[in-house]
Amino acid sequence: MLNRARQIIETVNGQLQEQFHLETNHAYQFSGLCARLYTKLTAHTLCIYLNRLLGNPAFLQIKQVAFPNG
Repeated sequence: MLNRARQIIETVNGQLQEQFHLETNHAYQFSGLCARLYTKLTAHTLCIYLNRLLGNPAFLQIKQVAFPNG
């Protein structure tokens, strides 16, 4: 059970870094940084929700939902 949770956490972290460029930010203030982080986390959550809503068994595979032409 712990290995499964660790795998999900690593997948989400990898997606946020590679697809949403989480480590790159150009915020001048802390409030701007928070707003950018909230936006990226919300987009990631929405992609997972849409995958589950569409019945995709691999709901953590969000690249096609987030970037359909990529």
